[in-house]
Amino acid sequence: QAEAKEALVAVEPQEEALAVKKEVKKEEIRGRGVKKDMVPLFIEERGHGRDGELLRDFILRREHLKEDPRVLAVDRWLIRAEFYDDCFQEYVQQYGGEPEVVDLEERAQEVAEA
Repeated sequence: QAEAKEALVAVEPQEEALAVKKEVKKEEIRGRGVKKDMVPLFIEERGHGRDGELLRDFILRREHLKEDPRVLAVDRWLIRAEFYDDCFQEYVQQYGGEPEVVDLEERAQEVAEA
């Protein structure tokens, strides 16, 4: 009977290890669908989810400077219209920055001097 107890003790940790590995693997698989650690704090704090990520990318790619940005955002980027209306200005302030104005003549002189 002592050998039977030892055998059980020796088997249980391996089974537990397999169970732990399976649980970790499940968590990894679940983590692939949602990259929560990759969502900017600005978006996560506000609970904006996927719409927030899309609107951020929309602004970072300067799409909001094109003609009819609302139509682009809603129809092509599939950002919900009410979300766009509510959050657009806030996101432009956060991610839009100032458009860079470059004087080409001045830039040409700088390049020529270098």
